Amino acid sequence: MDSDPRQYENIGVNNNDINKIILSYLVHNCYEDTLNAFIACTGEKHPVSNMEDLEKRKQIYHVAFDGNASEAIRLTEEFAPGLLDDDKTLHFDLLSLQFIEIVCSRKLDDALSFAQSKLNPFAKEQRFVDKLKDCVGLLVYDEPEKSPMFHLLSPERRQHIADSLNRAILAHTKLPSYSVMERLIQQTTVVGQYLSQEFSKVGNNFPATHESRARAAQIEVQGGDEGDEEEMNLLLEGGPSIEPDQPMEEDISDLHEMMSALYSEVQGLRNEVAELQEGLQADVTEMRIDLNEIRVDIRSILQLLQQNAGRHILPPPQ
Repeated sequence: MDSDPRQYENIGVNNNDINKIILSYLVHNCYEDTLNAFIACTGEKHPVSNMEDLEKRKQIYHVAFDGNASEAIRLTEEFAPGLLDDDKTLHFDLLSLQFIEIVCSRKLDDALSFAQSKLNPFAKEQRFVDKLKDCVGLLVYDEPEKSPMFHLLSPERRQHIADSLNRAILAHTKLPSYSVMERLIQQTTVVGQYLSQEFSKVGNNFPATHESRARAAQIEVQGGDEGDEEEMNLLLEGGPSIEPDQPMEEDISDLHEMMSALYSEVQGLRNEVAELQEGLQADVTEMRIDLNEIRVDIRSILQLLQQNAGRHILPPPQ
């Protein structure tokens, strides 16, 4: 190892960076009221130049989550023309939500008509055939929620589709489709998986070190005979010819500790945002924000709450 991972333990995190991560999360998920309250508390610059766009995304998200797919499609085509034409998977998922709502209302004729006119055209593409069969299969059951396809009726599926629609709209409007916090968690997960895969290969041989890679590069630049080529391959693949400075077991343990700590930090930050949302759902007079978590002056927040007594913060999307 080139450095001891423990040397990073005492490195502080910039408060402004944390605030920007929180702002990104709130904007991405359309938590408008929470966003405004957080900005008032921290004095951060408003990250959204056009609040009307955020409000429109929020409206689309809610109608999609509620299962009103026809209205979600109408609003999406109005706000982001061409999006659903380009993303057929998302379009099918929204239409399937509408079909399921009709099925659950026990309107069999309407459901058959909708499937024929709206869903059947997707049968021309093989990737939609299985999904189409699952949807239409609901018609066979008197109680669709007890059918083998009951998962199609779940709130989790509606939320997944609403989230996908929100990300697609963001990408369509040239905005990041994932919040900074989601990217941090994704990157941490990928790095952790990569390290686990790499170190699971450790047996009798050591993985290639920085020194071995440098030596291999030197051989490649200078050229050499067949023996040099064999040495270069061995160095790149990893081998016992160059020992690491520390036992490999300690290196692996240190790396896992570092990745676990990083993941915990990101997860902790996510929990901070969740706590912030939960606190802002109640009456402002009853709100309590964990100031140590988000590093905001407690006196300024209390003054803000007193000035805005009686204001009610709407709950965020579920």
